[in-house]
Parts: sequence; C-alpha cells; structure tokens
Amino acid sequence: MAKNFRLMAVPVDNAGKENWNEIIPHREDVLLQNFEVFKDHLVLSERKNGLTELRVINWNDMSDHYLDFGEETYSAYISINPEFDTDTLRYNYSSLTTPSSVFDYNMTTQ
Repeated sequence: MAKNFRLMAVPVDNAGKENWNEIIPHREDVLLQNFEVFKDHLVLSERKNGLTELRVINWNDMSDHYLDFGEETYSAYISINPEFDTDTLRYNYSSLTTPSSVFDYNMTTQ
C-alpha cells in the first residue's frame, strides 16, 4: 500500500499492472501531491513537514534538486506548463513577505 502515493510509468497500449514501472517510490514521510512531465525533466510537488517542496529530476541521469525558496514558511505550487519541450518550469509562490507571484525557473541551469 502507498498511502502517500507513488508514481508509476506504463506503456499506453499495454497498461496492465504487470507492466507498471515504479518511477517514484512511496515514502512514509513525503506526500506526492502533483507532478509535471517535460521532455528532459520531471517535476514533483511533494509535501514534507507541512511544506510543499518542488523537486526537479533530470530524465537523462535521474539526478535531482529542490527549488530553494529561502524562507521557512511559504506556499508554492506548479503552475500551468503547456510546453513539453522546454527547460522552463512555471510555478506560483507566496509567503508572508512575498506577494503571490509567478516565476519561470530554468530547470537545467537552476
């Protein structure tokens, strides 16, 4: 059972459970809230210790990094990203000192 969810990949034409491949495993301390798929990156919205973190994974080598918001308390979430073949992630962010804002983040150069 994966109460905090896990992310699986499966061929579109053969979606039986025997063909599921785990991309992101279940973790007891992290809730997988959302994700966005790009050509070269996967972006996860994860909730840990009460805060949403945005994690960027490079498909080529599966290396990852988290966006550093520089504040202890904030709200962040993945925005609308209609372009598949891009290095730019659009996300929303706000905090007690930052009004609700939309940012474009280059996932390759960070």
